[in-house]
Amino acid sequence: MAPFPIIIFCAVVMGHAAGQNSRNNVWDLVYFISGDWTNRAQLDGETTGHDLFDSRIIPVSVPALHEETVLLLEDVINGKLFDLYLLVVTQDEKDKNLVHATRYNINVTEKYKPGKFNVDELYNLTMADIHREENCVGSYVRLSDGVFSGTCVMCGQVIGNQHPTFALTVTCDVFTMTVPLSVPVRATTIPYIFRRTGPRYPMINVPEDYLTPCDK
Repeated sequence: MAPFPIIIFCAVVMGHAAGQNSRNNVWDLVYFISGDWTNRAQLDGETTGHDLFDSRIIPVSVPALHEETVLLLEDVINGKLFDLYLLVVTQDEKDKNLVHATRYNINVTEKYKPGKFNVDELYNLTMADIHREENCVGSYVRLSDGVFSGTCVMCGQVIGNQHPTFALTVTCDVFTMTVPLSVPVRATTIPYIFRRTGPRYPMINVPEDYLTPCDK
């Protein structure tokens, strides 16, 4: 079995926000990015040459990882599946304002159409089906309630002996991404603008009284 070859990983760097406990940093990050995202509205009538980019980000349960907070990410470019992978989101052991997200590839033999991967399949995965991307770990801190800012690293690509990076800003319902040259996603002078379509996916392992910055 072989993993999907192209790897995009978002490593968001943000500043400290007072009044948030350490566990809320993990929950808030997952809450902000959960959902189906697209830049489709940006393409209507435009001539700037953006690709159509859709991303599905779902909180999931993966017993094989023995982790409390896991995300499934599916990236689709121009209607074709570009990448499918897992992120394990954890709190830094020393800095309570710092959150890490580690990339895991999923070894698959079946070709999936966009949006058709059944998350229930993740429950039966073993460690033989999952490969950790050792050099693809993101670090997250919050800039302010409602805003995240940082970079995405395309871990499967090397340009000038370095992984290319994307500039990224995330709010409750919109995020923007600036794409560099020489990557599989078409670079433009105007950032990609993504909007969530539909509701967020349900959170996993959070208290019933959890209140996000978007709800305040």
